[in-house]
Amino acid sequence: VVAAPAAAPAPAPDEVADAADANGDGRIGDRDILRAVTAWVTGEDLPGTELSLDDADILLLIALWVTGQPV
Repeated sequence: VVAAPAAAPAPAPDEVADAADANGDGRIGDRDILRAVTAWVTGEDLPGTELSLDDADILLLIALWVTGQPV
């Protein structure tokens, strides 16, 4: 029996938010959310990272974008 490789642990929400904040201003802006949603839809890593976004990550980023809360 061959064991399946262990899945990589999911990144913490603060890791996702920090990675998505491309200009480092502490907020998810229009460009940040566009970049994140594009990566999520195409199934690619978030540009400049090795982070693959899942549905929960996108929901978090959308909430931060809409509310303007800091990352």
